[in-house]
Amino acid sequence: MNTTNEVAPVEDCMSFWHLNICGLDRHHHQLEMEVETHQPDIIGLTETHHVEEPRELNYYTFIGSKAPSTSKSGTGFYIKNFRGRSERVHIPFQDPVTEGRITAHIFNNMYLIEAYAPCQGKRIDDFYEYLNSHATDAETRGLPLLIMGDFNGHI
Repeated sequence: MNTTNEVAPVEDCMSFWHLNICGLDRHHHQLEMEVETHQPDIIGLTETHHVEEPRELNYYTFIGSKAPSTSKSGTGFYIKNFRGRSERVHIPFQDPVTEGRITAHIFNNMYLIEAYAPCQGKRIDDFYEYLNSHATDAETRGLPLLIMGDFNGHI
């Protein structure tokens, strides 16, 4: 890894995407075409709408949460050439009423969060407290933190 102030060579970089996919099954073919062309290392997804395991994507492993059958939610990641260990980070927070979801994983010593914030309602503050608890956990572990997601304009 480059430790000077110079720009890192491309081979030392990772690429990250975030997509509000609006239905992983419905848009899987489009995702395959874009991934084939651009080959990002990690793809964060919101609104996956999937209840079962998602279809495979060449050279990528899906890690994420399933959406409740009555919801358009669901968050997760496709990770390219997944090797090694991924640890799901669970900090208790359960609200079946809100649509907000967070998937958090430690992957290759990086704390990854894919979040979907509620559009409205009194639980927005709770959602952000929960997100902050993950940021605090990453800091406590001494890990770099990457937060991706759809925050519905609540930043």
